[in-house]
Amino acid sequence: DLPLAERQRLAAARTHDLRHKSTESQIRAARAFLLQKGEALTQIAVGRVAGISRQTVATYRHMLDDVLKPVLRLATAKARNVKYGVYQVTAASVQRVLRFELPAEESAVLPILDG
Repeated sequence: DLPLAERQRLAAARTHDLRHKSTESQIRAARAFLLQKGEALTQIAVGRVAGISRQTVATYRHMLDDVLKPVLRLATAKARNVKYGVYQVTAASVQRVLRFELPAEESAVLPILDG
């Protein structure tokens, strides 16, 4: 016969495992449903269909990544033709002017350049 603390630890581990498998099953079913309907496979949509929160779906994101990776590879393959801003025009420096009023009705102008 095991001590109470050991039995509780084993029961908690078993419960955790059952809940984990149940959540994975719900996400798998929601993923299949959304793919069959042709809808976007987002964490919010999966959570809505599975009846669980978006945060829980985010914890199990690895289950969605295996479906999304081929799509992401195609999207990044198209982006390789970008010239990465070779002809980008830099912003002109801004010139600010400070004016000081002097007592003898003379004023001084001091330009300040950024950069």
